[in-house]
Amino acid sequence: MEPQAAHLAALTGSDEQIEAIAQAYRQMQRATDGRADPVAADGAFHGAIIAATNNRFFQPFGSLIRTALTVTAPTTNAIFGHSVGDLAAHEKVLEALRARAPQEAREAMAVMLAEVLEAVEAWRSKPSTKFAARRRRTSKSGTS
Repeated sequence: MEPQAAHLAALTGSDEQIEAIAQAYRQMQRATDGRADPVAADGAFHGAIIAATNNRFFQPFGSLIRTALTVTAPTTNAIFGHSVGDLAAHEKVLEALRARAPQEAREAMAVMLAEVLEAVEAWRSKPSTKFAARRRRTSKSGTS
């Protein structure tokens, strides 16, 4: 859904709405050194893209995405090893929106989301260190 929202935002977003997305991106930049809340900034970025679709069917998803990021962003940021979402990926989306390039905006958002999904899946496939250590202790003692 978000790649399509980025596509629509590039087509229908006003200059003010694109500026709101840029402002959210600048908040994300400030969050890297603690001058802004990284989760709120990331949520503002994605929410501003939804708003810029100017599509009444997309609008309710803005709140849903911000809520989802509140839960997931701290984990995904930790997986990537940084305090805020992938700035380079977010910047590619922003630049495509500024250029009013809908296909590039869609692709940049799709790549960003695919990279997050891939990283989360890789992280989930690794056995927990605590669980693996407990399993080794249990197998040595002969209990299960």
